Amino acid sequence: LLGGGAIQQVQESPRIQQLSSRLIKLQAKGSGRGLLEWLVVLDHVHKLLVSGEIASPRELFYSHVGLFKSQKRSDDIIKALCSTLSVPRHFLRLAGTAKGLVRGHLRFRLPVGQTNACDDGTGAAPQNDWIDGMDPLHASGYPISPTCSHLYEIESMAEAVLVVEKETIFHRLIANGILERHAPLILITGRGFPDLATRYFLQRIQETIGPKIFLLTDFNGAGLAVAGTYALGSSSASSSSSSSLLSSSSSSR
Repeated sequence: LLGGGAIQQVQESPRIQQLSSRLIKLQAKGSGRGLLEWLVVLDHVHKLLVSGEIASPRELFYSHVGLFKSQKRSDDIIKALCSTLSVPRHFLRLAGTAKGLVRGHLRFRLPVGQTNACDDGTGAAPQNDWIDGMDPLHASGYPISPTCSHLYEIESMAEAVLVVEKETIFHRLIANGILERHAPLILITGRGFPDLATRYFLQRIQETIGPKIFLLTDFNGAGLAVAGTYALGSSSASSSSSSSLLSSSSSSR
């Protein structure tokens, strides 16, 4: 699949060299089990990348449940792999189910040629058609794709986005007509602590239309932690590129 020049470029990549060094150190320490765990994860990810399929970290663990002592162990290797390669987890075709929801005055779609690389979170085959954020068939919100939220093309006249911590409040606001009274408006919830996909989607909105972003959370430690995750990123982010998704100008509002 790769020409000689491309293979040489991959071999000389600093990130690949770091990964090779990590594996060599495990071998030098005589950590046969640790090395095997890493190789199994790499093999699983390679198969996903070649096939274009998507799997959850839990599926990876249960596929090799006799090897890993716990899912935390396989998750830790996945995090270390993402950190070494400086890519978010879904770039390795590892993603959970859709968590975030969006509803409001916007439309979005996958770029042409990207549908084969994505799962839009609905279980249906992803298309390049525009998705209407006010579609009555998704009156409770449209799921934010766990694998391609960073790729969406977004169009909107909204000047504000309201990000809600709790799903129940999200649905209550919709039922009480907030989108009709304050149109045009975009409403988003990460259903608690937001996953990376929800934060990427919010970043895409910020980059595309530059609205004011408001956060509605509980006024306690957990609520402030949720707000901080949106503004500053998660302390357990899998790569430096995803540690902070919103600009300081928006996150301070």
